[in-house]
Amino acid sequence: MWSWRAPLTSSSPDRKRAAGVACTTSPTSGRSAMLDATATCDPSGTQLTIAVVNRDRDRAHRASIELGEAAAKGDALVSEVNGASVEATNSFDTPRAVDVRESRVSARGHRFEHEFPAHSISVLRVPLG
Repeated sequence: MWSWRAPLTSSSPDRKRAAGVACTTSPTSGRSAMLDATATCDPSGTQLTIAVVNRDRDRAHRASIELGEAAAKGDALVSEVNGASVEATNSFDTPRAVDVRESRVSARGHRFEHEFPAHSISVLRVPLG
């Protein structure tokens, strides 16, 4: 399990503190970190966007996303770019071998978990209360 907290990009220290999201990634085993993540909040402080790259070619990784003082108020929209393997490419014969798939993940309260599939890029849009 990975634990993840992310600092928001913001020009206002007050909004950053109010949103309450701070961020680091750390593995719970001896392996080097395979998830790269960044986060930002919209100007109104009502939506957190988290982008995560799972660099592991073979394994999915579960992450715990902690929002600090902020709270998610509904399901997060997940947009995932992925294919069947790291060698997958789009072509005229297989135009959607690598594609964007959308889903939702329950994100209520100050903490939620999500599993990031092997060799994927994911963007989570989390509504904040």
